[in-house]
Amino acid sequence: MKNSKKKHYRSCFRRIVAQEVIINLLTEQEAAHKYHVSRIFVRRWIRWYKQNYVEPYILPTMKSKKDASEQDRIKQLEKKLKDTQKALREAELKNELLDTMINIAEDEYRIPVRKKPGSQPSPK
Repeated sequence: MKNSKKKHYRSCFRRIVAQEVIINLLTEQEAAHKYHVSRIFVRRWIRWYKQNYVEPYILPTMKSKKDASEQDRIKQLEKKLKDTQKALREAELKNELLDTMINIAEDEYRIPVRKKPGSQPSPK
């Protein structure tokens, strides 16, 4: 005969697991793996928690800290992206200016300024 003893999880443990999934700290699968329980249990606990608790979740501070740090990181990355785009545009304009200057110099002075591909360096 198999020893079919049911495992009992404490309500505080079930609530914590459910809350972590509800506030998107973990997915159901990640929670199941982290706490070594079945995804079916995790899903049941989430459903039960949503049906029986009207109060705010116990872990919103963790979420708000995570969201705040993510928002700060997003703002920093957006600023860095703007700065990089500005630097790129300035470099493109500088390149266009130099190219135009070379074209004008070659046309007016009839001196080839650009190297031709495959040319050898001059002897010293």
